[in-house]
Amino acid sequence: MNSGDILSKLALCFSSSEVFFRRAYGDDGVLRYCWATVLTLVFILLCQIIRKVRFFRQDSSSPSSSSPAVSASQSPSSQSRISTLVSDEDLKDLIEKLGERSDDDTEIWEDVIQKSNPRVSYTAKCCKPQDGAPVKYLSTTVFENCSPEVLRDFYMDNEYRKQWDKTVVEHEQLQVDSSSGIEIGRTIKKFPLLTPREYVLAWRLWEGKDKFYCFIKECDHSRVPQQRNYVRVSYFRSGWRIRKVPGRDACEIHMFHQEDAGLNVEMAKLAFSRGIWSYVCKMDSALRKYIATSRRPQGPTVSAVSLMKKVPSELENQTDDITDSSGTMHTGEGAERKKLLRKPTKKQVAKGLLLVGGAVGSAVCLSRGHSALGAKTSPRANKQTNAVKVFRNTERDTMNSGDILSKLALCFSSSEVFLRRAYGEDGVFCYCCATVLTLVFILLCQIIRKVRFFRQDSSSPSSSSPAVSASQSLSSQSRISTLVSDEDLKDLIEKLGERSDDDTEIWEDVIQKSNPRVSYTAKCCKPQDGGPVKYLSTTVFENCSPEVLRDFYMDNEYRKQWDKTVVEHEQLQVDSSSGIEIGRTIKKFPLLTPREYVLAWRLWEGKDKFYCFIKECDHSRVPQQRKYVRVSYFRSGWRIRKVPGRDACEIHMFHQEDAGLNVEMAKLAFSRGIWSYVCKMESALRKYFATSRRPQGPTVSAVSLMKKVPSELENQTDDITCCLWAVRLVVQFACLVVTLP
Repeated sequence: MNSGDILSKLALCFSSSEVFFRRAYGDDGVLRYCWATVLTLVFILLCQIIRKVRFFRQDSSSPSSSSPAVSASQSPSSQSRISTLVSDEDLKDLIEKLGERSDDDTEIWEDVIQKSNPRVSYTAKCCKPQDGAPVKYLSTTVFENCSPEVLRDFYMDNEYRKQWDKTVVEHEQLQVDSSSGIEIGRTIKKFPLLTPREYVLAWRLWEGKDKFYCFIKECDHSRVPQQRNYVRVSYFRSGWRIRKVPGRDACEIHMFHQEDAGLNVEMAKLAFSRGIWSYVCKMDSALRKYIATSRRPQGPTVSAVSLMKKVPSELENQTDDITDSSGTMHTGEGAERKKLLRKPTKKQVAKGLLLVGGAVGSAVCLSRGHSALGAKTSPRANKQTNAVKVFRNTERDTMNSGDILSKLALCFSSSEVFLRRAYGEDGVFCYCCATVLTLVFILLCQIIRKVRFFRQDSSSPSSSSPAVSASQSLSSQSRISTLVSDEDLKDLIEKLGERSDDDTEIWEDVIQKSNPRVSYTAKCCKPQDGGPVKYLSTTVFENCSPEVLRDFYMDNEYRKQWDKTVVEHEQLQVDSSSGIEIGRTIKKFPLLTPREYVLAWRLWEGKDKFYCFIKECDHSRVPQQRKYVRVSYFRSGWRIRKVPGRDACEIHMFHQEDAGLNVEMAKLAFSRGIWSYVCKMESALRKYFATSRRPQGPTVSAVSLMKKVPSELENQTDDITCCLWAVRLVVQFACLVVTLP
């Protein structure tokens, strides 16, 4: 299943707050989404019931089965076993990691964050191992006006940590080995929207020359069997070095961290980058209070701190060499970092039904940016897809669709995490409750809308047909003749000649494709006044005449056969004096409410060329309906002419439309899908040409009532054409001169 396609469709569903709330009020087939949500919810609840029944059966059959056997290799029940958990080899490996010396040349480190204030500074970078292991983090935090001894005691005071770190719910000391100085403890951490994480860790401290080291790793213990209401962290490697910053009254802690807490990689990285700085600032405030009150460690008197060992002499010399060569991370001095580009991998998005309500609720909750969630996270899952990156650049003045979509992708992009949630390990009941509440809210909106609709029907039968604006409502031939004028043709000629009074317009290329039968180029421009995006495109069809191409473009009955987005088209009115035609078209796009176009257009015939200009309007025969989204702004026009010196015909088109879609997603869909649409159009044109078709619509239309281009505009188009060809000749001549030896 193509993750890019899924995310682009999700983007189209949720990228516009206006469209989302319109769905909530019934305009986007909300009943289908509600039924999908209900079925998914019922399925997950059935899985929960089966799991609970199986669990209670196991409890009744074997009372001791609720306490899983502890691994004999790492479960310490005696002083002899605990002394082998953390060794000097772990210290040696930690020193190499902190010195950023690795034998793996394929490791790609990327900067995550770099922040500072007058009291503390923080930098961090991360690396995704090639073997699929959890993400590695390296960070350096510098605290001003602090000594290494105080910072060491502050970091190791787990009782005081429970006061300032709100993620730490519980901590207890399990065992201490006085001979090796190893301590084992159990910590429970609670993160928003997740099942509490249980950490059973072993750690040991070493004292060096004006520095301290600590290494921490996961382990098992006979006093702490695994419990179903916690997620046991299965992999944890962390360590730090605390030392005084040379020449300053400051202290730094350089930390390595690698953890698998069962979270999505990109979600953890996003939470880390967004929340770690506020966490560090909170830590700094707690440290200042710790120093001001002259606190001593509040935990047990016998601990890893009191039993701290000396760094072995051979490792002490190694640390001195690393210190001299690497320097500190926050000043930018040290070994040269590897600056390589991240290579994206192709991984599938999790298969299965998505909880629409729960997804929206989760995204809204995650968008608050909790600081504690990213304090120590380095999980394992697949990388972020390209479609999510597009959404991060969308506009922030309305609901930020990029943030919502990136969080949606992060929540559901890992099949492992999704299935774990489905079986209860990641707080599935929280997601179910969010889904139920969202579903109830949408159903209530539906009921209110239906009741209000029927009340309107009973009180005023004609009220279901909204009044049409008097300024543009067309009920007579006199009004229709003013809709499209020669001024619109003049403006179209200027746009097609790319001559604009606005010097601030910046045009960017979108696509350039070709094959032996057709070629297509397009570019776009985002107006400074916030209007819809402007598009300019040129399509060249080989072996075709302007007259055939004109008839093909204006044959709306034939268009319904080859353009599957066109569901319905009807002619509403024609003005024989001006040649203006009004029509109504219904278009259906995937996952969107059908769009309704009520348009007026007019054609002009020039010297070996044809012009057409189209704009939106209202009409008394077509009141607005709730089941369609009326396109409120539409400006489009084209020029068809023969390509000089070739048996080919080109159509140069200007297009500007507001269909209620997100700008970035509309551009993405245009760039990805327009070439296949052009190829389909070209195939339909060949069939149209081969069968010698004539327009299948009404005999009286804008084509049959086509007017001549006014003489002053005809001369203007000739001047523009001459200028363009002159510019092309000059450019070709300049290129030829440059290439000459």
